[in-house]
Parts: sequence; C-alpha cells; structure tokens
Amino acid sequence: MDSGLSPLVTAALSLERFAKNSRLLKALGDCSYSVYLLHTLVLMLGHYLAQRHSLNPHGVIAVCLVLIAGGSWASYRWIERAGYRHLQHWRERLSPA
Repeated sequence: MDSGLSPLVTAALSLERFAKNSRLLKALGDCSYSVYLLHTLVLMLGHYLAQRHSLNPHGVIAVCLVLIAGGSWASYRWIERAGYRHLQHWRERLSPA
C-alpha cells in the first residue's frame, strides 16, 4: 500500500520556493473561496447556453474562465474583504477597552 504523497502533490510542493513571492498566486489564493462558490454556477450557465444556442464549447470554456476569474476577484474585493473589515470594526467596538 502506498503511504507517500501523490506525484502531483510532491511536484507542487517542490515548486513552492519559486512561487513564494508571486503576487498572482497570492491573489488566486485570496480569491479561492469565491472561485469555489462561483465556478459551478458559471459553468452550468455556460453549458446551458452552449447546448441551447449550439455554441463552440471551447469558446464557452474560455469565456467561463474569464468570468470565473473576474467574478471571483470582484467578490473577494467587494464582499469578502469588506465583510472582514466590517466584522473587525464590530469586534473592536464590542471588546472591552
């Protein structure tokens, strides 16, 4: 029985030192929860539209990826970060001085 990490995980971990200071990867990590919430909705809509209007599936996937990336960034920026700041402010008001 294999008790080690999968080759894919091992490869990703070995590249960590090269990506440590990457702003792009940090932004992707920050937006990951929004990606998780948004990707299914966008892909389902893309699939529906592709089937309904006989669209090129490769083009639909490309548009979906752009919509997921942009929508996730916007969600992180205007919903997640704003909510976090609001909760921090609320916590500071309620905590004893």
